[in-house]
Amino acid sequence: MEETNKMLKEGEETLEFINQSYQQTETNIADQNQKMEDLQTRLERSEALIDELAKEKNRWADLEEQLDTKLVKLQGDCLISSTFLS
Repeated sequence: MEETNKMLKEGEETLEFINQSYQQTETNIADQNQKMEDLQTRLERSEALIDELAKEKNRWADLEEQLDTKLVKLQGDCLISSTFLS
């Protein structure tokens, strides 16, 4: 009887250890899932930001071309204007 109680106690201790390990593992899994969701959100936001910055780069490149064209025309416009004023 004493031997059975000792084995039962050891079994209960082992079961308690396994339950604690299981709870810790569940907590770790939940933490990792939360981190994964946070990183997924950050990744999506980063991708959206990169896309918007690429669009902005294209817009600035188009604006630069327009300003270069206007600058070339400005010189001629100034010459024509000075001719009429003389």
